[in-house]
Amino acid sequence: MQRSLVIRVTGGVLLISLQAFVLTATAGEAEILEQECHKQLNLGASGCACIGERAEEILDKKQQQMVVAMVTKDQAASAELRSQMSPEEMAGAAEFMMNAPRICAGS
Repeated sequence: MQRSLVIRVTGGVLLISLQAFVLTATAGEAEILEQECHKQLNLGASGCACIGERAEEILDKKQQQMVVAMVTKDQAASAELRSQMSPEEMAGAAEFMMNAPRICAGS
């Protein structure tokens, strides 16, 4: 009885982890930023859509990845990206994080 409960619980945890991984692997950075916006900011649907759209328009792929790593608190990805990015690229990502919520709040 306990063994089957442990297997079910472990299987459930693995399934949840796999679903989170699949979401991250299949969603682009802009979509992840929009999802995180809904979780972390009080901007509404159009404001969060604006953040995703602006990320695609303003940031290059590496900067988008950096912003995603920062808002999802993925320290390993942040460290890896910092080692690959110039100070200007990092400044652009940080500027986006500071300004996009304010700019998109009126959307």
